[in-house]
Amino acid sequence: MDNNIQKELTDLLRQISVEISNTPMDSSSRLIIIMALAVSKRMKLSDLMKVTGCGKGSIENHISKLESYGFIKTEKISFFKSPRVYAELTDSGKKFYENYLQLVGKFLKDSESKEGHT
Repeated sequence: MDNNIQKELTDLLRQISVEISNTPMDSSSRLIIIMALAVSKRMKLSDLMKVTGCGKGSIENHISKLESYGFIKTEKISFFKSPRVYAELTDSGKKFYENYLQLVGKFLKDSESKEGHT
């Protein structure tokens, strides 16, 4: 791969890194939560635990961090004797997810198109 192509791809990766590091996305579990909610729209915390492989305390910490950044909102609903907590993306969370997908998509497209130039 020539130096110009390498530099372009490195710059795109740096953009993705900046997008993630300026948010609570310094954890892969939080990114997975955002992706799961983008697809499912609304999920119980117990289901997010299954998706991420996180325990209850860990998922609650991740949810709290995402809420503090305004990326998700939660709702507690009483269901017989045990309350259920649901999470969904806010507009800010949706915007982050869309920006993230665009950057990753651009990186993949550019890296695939430049593979032929090696």
